[in-house]
Amino acid sequence: MAMADAAGSHRLPARAILARWLAASTPDAVDVDLDQGHLEAGTKSLILVDVYDTAYGTQEGARIEGTVTTSDGSMLPLPFDEDLALGGSNATHLTPRTEGLYRLEVAAMHGSRIIDRQERSFVARPDHAEFFDATLKRSILERMIIRYYTPEEADTVPINLRERRTSASVFNGEYLWDMPALFILSILLLCAEWLYRRRQGLH
Repeated sequence: MAMADAAGSHRLPARAILARWLAASTPDAVDVDLDQGHLEAGTKSLILVDVYDTAYGTQEGARIEGTVTTSDGSMLPLPFDEDLALGGSNATHLTPRTEGLYRLEVAAMHGSRIIDRQERSFVARPDHAEFFDATLKRSILERMIIRYYTPEEADTVPINLRERRTSASVFNGEYLWDMPALFILSILLLCAEWLYRRRQGLH
């Protein structure tokens, strides 16, 4: 009997740890979802707020009141709209105008009762995705430019540029030996060679 009690006392800490681990993964009554904790300055970003009831099921019909404090200290209201297709999920869009630290405060209301309040801080900064994904985006390049050249087609670029015509194109082709500047340069080089040979005693 003593051995059974001793074994039971050893099992209690494991159960407590397991219960604590399961409880730690449960969401708050109001969960604010930002994109990796930061937004891109000058770009519209999506902010989601999910509301849960006491049984951790989604709670529909909640009203979200949001306020964002910008990097210069000004406070702006942030309206949220409930996604009717996803009950309990509320969405809004925010476009940070400048870089810096922002603070978002949201309060979930059900009638006159406050369900919960949450506060999140995030940083608005430039997007550095180009430094982490340097793979070729051929489809994007083909939409941006008139023609996409592969490395094997590099030799055709000068020919195509010469033959390409637009309403603003002016093409003027001249032979190098018909250019006065080149002719004068050739004469100067010949004279320089002649002077060098004379000074060196060469014939």
